[in-house]
Amino acid sequence: MSTVIVSATVKPLEVPLSVKVQGYKIEVTGLVAQIVAVPTASFNDVGPGDYTASVSLIDADGLVIGDPQSAKFTVLPAVQSVSVPDVVTVVVS
Repeated sequence: MSTVIVSATVKPLEVPLSVKVQGYKIEVTGLVAQIVAVPTASFNDVGPGDYTASVSLIDADGLVIGDPQSAKFTVLPAVQSVSVPDVVTVVVS
């Protein structure tokens, strides 16, 4: 299992003063979304597979402000390094 950290850069967008910003909604396919104050979130114990991460700015009603951004990624299966026989040398005297 892997830890996945999703983050996004931000850019300015002018919206009416009446818009009440709640925070950033960060989602990864099949995982529970997180609402955070900064556009970064960690997801623990993510299994191997193909995923899409998306980041949206949302208002107090959960409506998206601006355009959500997303990226596809793959979590590879965990591997380990082991030592296996390579060259056998025999000395006879």
